[in-house]
This record gives sequence, structure tokens and C-alpha cells, in this order.
Amino acid sequence: MQLPLLFQKFRQRAQVETLMSMIKRRQGNFIRGKTEPSRDKELHLIVLTHNVMILWWA
Repeated sequence: MQLPLLFQKFRQRAQVETLMSMIKRRQGNFIRGKTEPSRDKELHLIVLTHNVMILWWA
């Protein structure tokens, strides 16, 4: 059964909001990088750390 397009978009947004909430709750609400490359690296490390934490607790 195909879901309506609007519901599919809402579902994706809900998943992203849940993920961001989990990351902020566990790892803090801000990043410390001052330049764009350092912010990118820090965000990649935050997401990697989040994924490792999920695997560790699963």
C-alpha cells in the first residue's frame, strides 16, 4: 500500500527530529568549531559517535 506523499514527508521529518533530539540529549546542544571545516568535522564525529552508541546499547 502506497502512503500519500504528504504523509511520507511528515514521516521523514519526524524521524529527523527524533534523531536530532537524541543527539542533543546525549552529546550536548551546540558545537564548538569556529570555521566551516572544523564544524563539518565535529558534526561528522558527533554522528559517528551517536551511531557507535546506538550499536553499543543494541
